[in-house]
Amino acid sequence: MERINAGFRITPFTHNYRGGTPSTSYQIIINQHAVELGDSETPADIPSFKNTLSAGDRSTLALAFFLAQLDHDASATQKVVVIDDPFSSLDGFRRNHTVYQLYRCGERCAQMIVLSHEPSFLKLLCDRCPNGDVKCLQLVRIGEDNTTIANWDIEKAVQARYRANLDALSAFFSLGEGEPRDVIQKLRPVLESFCRNLYPAQFTEQDMMGIIVGKIRAVGVSHPFSTIVDDLDEVNIYCRRYHHGEGQQPDLEAIDNTELFAYVQRTLKIVGNLV
Repeated sequence: MERINAGFRITPFTHNYRGGTPSTSYQIIINQHAVELGDSETPADIPSFKNTLSAGDRSTLALAFFLAQLDHDASATQKVVVIDDPFSSLDGFRRNHTVYQLYRCGERCAQMIVLSHEPSFLKLLCDRCPNGDVKCLQLVRIGEDNTTIANWDIEKAVQARYRANLDALSAFFSLGEGEPRDVIQKLRPVLESFCRNLYPAQFTEQDMMGIIVGKIRAVGVSHPFSTIVDDLDEVNIYCRRYHHGEGQQPDLEAIDNTELFAYVQRTLKIVGNLV
C-alpha cells in the first residue's frame, strides 16, 4: 500500500473456519480509525469499504492486492501479465508511484502488456523502461467493422493531445461546442502541459497541477509563474470536484455553464491562446 502512496492501511489478517469454510477478514485504517469490510446489507450510515473509499482508493486497493499476489507467485517469471487501464480512477498523486510498481512488475514477469486510454501515463511508463524493452502499439479502426494493431508514436501522441485539448477549449469558448463535463476534464491537462513545456527543468512529466503550484509557491515572487500561480491554483481546485478520486460524486456534480466558461477563458488566457 505504501508503494502506491495509499492514504490508508490494512490491519493484520484474521482467519476463521466458521461453517467449515476457511475465510479471511481484515480492516482498513483511515485517519487512525478502523473500518470494517461490510457487505451489501451494511447500513449506509455505518462506515464500510463502500462508503469510505473513493473510486481511486478502491482501484489502489485492487492494484495493491494484485501486485502482492504476483510478488508471491513463484512462476511469475514464466507468465505474461496483462494490466487493463491501471490509472483509471486513480488519484493524480499516485501516478508516479503506480508507474514504478508497474515497472517492477514488468521486471518480474516474462512480458507485461499495459492497456490504457492515458497517453501521458503510458509516456511515463515508457520513460521508466529501457528503450529496447518497450513496444508501443495502438488499435486503429479500418472502415466501420474492422480494427488492426499498428505502431504508435507515443512522443507525437502526447504533444498532439495537448493541441487537441487546447482546440476543444477554444471551441467551447468561441462557439459553445463540446460537452461541459468533457471540457472540464481538459482544463488541468492543458495547464500542466503548458507549465512542463515552458519550464521542463523545473516541472517533470509526473508533476500534477497541485505539485506544480507548490513548486511555484516555494520559489516565491522570483518564479516566472508567480503572477499566475493563484489562477493555476483556483482552476485546479475547481476541477477537483469533477475528477474521479477527488470529488465526492464527480458524475453527479452540477455544472454551471457560465462558471465553466469563465474558467475556460482564464485557462486560455494563461496559455496565451486568447487574441
